[in-house]
Amino acid sequence: MDRHPAGGTAHRCAAAAPHAILRGSRRRAAMPVRLLRRLLPWLLVAASAALAMLVRYALIEPVAVAHRCNADAAARWCGLREAAVLAFTRGPDTWWSDAPGVSALGWIGAAALLAGALALLRRHPLTATLAAALGAVALVLYCFQSGALALLVGVLALARSQARPASTPANHAAG
Repeated sequence: MDRHPAGGTAHRCAAAAPHAILRGSRRRAAMPVRLLRRLLPWLLVAASAALAMLVRYALIEPVAVAHRCNADAAARWCGLREAAVLAFTRGPDTWWSDAPGVSALGWIGAAALLAGALALLRRHPLTATLAAALGAVALVLYCFQSGALALLVGVLALARSQARPASTPANHAAG
């Protein structure tokens, strides 16, 4: 114990308490920000999968919606349903083929594969998140193979980017 300038005795840590408290509160405030930064990509992937499920189970699959959109007096939102269906039934592989039918890839699957390739080449968390999100959407919206591959590549690239310690000047100076 030391003598306090105002008289009496005080612990050393009590005299240093004001700036120690500030330092501790900064650490506690930074923790949720770091946690949010790590969780945000995963939340975006989950939100995109949830949105794709909403489109699939509310617009594409219900028979009543299909009958309403095939009627002569179709609702205005039927164009959105048709675009969603065309996104997985037509794709870049139908451009050079004269045969009518369903695309093996679909536009959603092609976009997911392109994002997966970009995630492999760039190795950036943003491209990994994009690949995982588009892969999840493609997987839900009937583009199984391309969606699964893009989701796998995106998730692995995102996990790898989050596992690496952040590059800081202190890390470079230490070693």
